Amino acid sequence: MRGLACGAALLALTLSACGVSATHPVESQPTGVPNAGVVAITTSDGSILRLKSGAVFAVLNGDSSPWSGNAVKVIAGGRIMLDPQRHDRAEVSYVGEPAKPRTYANSGEHTQESGSADGSLILLDDGSVWAVQPAGRVHTRAWVEGSVVDVESASGGLYRLTNPSSGTSVLAAYVGEK
Repeated sequence: MRGLACGAALLALTLSACGVSATHPVESQPTGVPNAGVVAITTSDGSILRLKSGAVFAVLNGDSSPWSGNAVKVIAGGRIMLDPQRHDRAEVSYVGEPAKPRTYANSGEHTQESGSADGSLILLDDGSVWAVQPAGRVHTRAWVEGSVVDVESASGGLYRLTNPSSGTSVLAAYVGEK
């Protein structure tokens, strides 16, 4: 029982350091949404992040770009992410995981809104989030925000993203909507 009291006190201290009231209602996480992890990468504008586990989140307010490499906690039913190291928090929405690709129904021409520095994540103008296959990341690292990106179905549950300006195409998994 003593360990439980210490754990609750530590959680309350962590929450208050990140600007969350200790009386914040406790909600269970939706199935499949992780409650903690380490941030692997964020998009350049900090609006999308991927945990090392593969889980991808949209950041609804705030900037997660300084969080790379930091351990984070996900609370409030998966709607708030805390970075205790930076004493920071943001409202988030779970997007999905690249290992569980989904069907994308909006093929055609789009515009790139944002991308990660390593080229592994792309956000398009319709809010779709894409996990680029490792072989294509050398190309998407050089893609510029605002560029036209054509999306078409490929094989194996993947999609071909083509940037006509650079003349490059990559395979990517549709992760979900921001």
